[in-house]
Amino acid sequence: IAAIGEVMVIVSGGVDLSAGSVMGLSAVTFAALYTLQKWSAPLCLAGAISVGGLAGFVNGALIGYAGLPPFIATLGMMSIAAGLSYMFTQGLNISILWKEDPASVSIPLQMLCDHSFIFMLVLCVAAAIILSRTVWGRYVYALGSNEECSRFSGLNVPWIKIGIYTFAGLFSGLAGTAYALRYGYAATSTGKGYELQIIAACVV
Repeated sequence: IAAIGEVMVIVSGGVDLSAGSVMGLSAVTFAALYTLQKWSAPLCLAGAISVGGLAGFVNGALIGYAGLPPFIATLGMMSIAAGLSYMFTQGLNISILWKEDPASVSIPLQMLCDHSFIFMLVLCVAAAIILSRTVWGRYVYALGSNEECSRFSGLNVPWIKIGIYTFAGLFSGLAGTAYALRYGYAATSTGKGYELQIIAACVV
């Protein structure tokens, strides 16, 4: 699921090294809101995805407006997200015992846990349609083909980059939520090392 967002980043000529850590931070956010704050599952999902989207937005702003190379910006975000995960958990696991009360989790979230592969396929089809059949998708390809030509053609390159990285962050947040629900916990180590797997999945 996280690789779906990464595909758009790579197509646009960038790279997101923070995907795994953002995934972990989103998982920790979901677990903390659900277990510690006793929020409802849909609100926890919204919170976790929003955290991922915010991280992606910051990445996009640093790359699009501050002019930082994607490698540097997302490497920094990788460390920040991992540090925030540790700050929230203090190195301990946060359990998510939703299976003891399945009614507390909505059916879509149960499907995200139990049928994440099908969920991923549906999202893949949707992302493929966006990239190949929409104006936004053409902007992404144009940016990856030649950024300078895209700029001279009148495209708002910084905002397109922000949109791309925010999109990737949202999918990392959703992937983190799926991980937390499937394994029943979130920890500082959640998502650690997933960056290479995510990028490799895009390439393959």
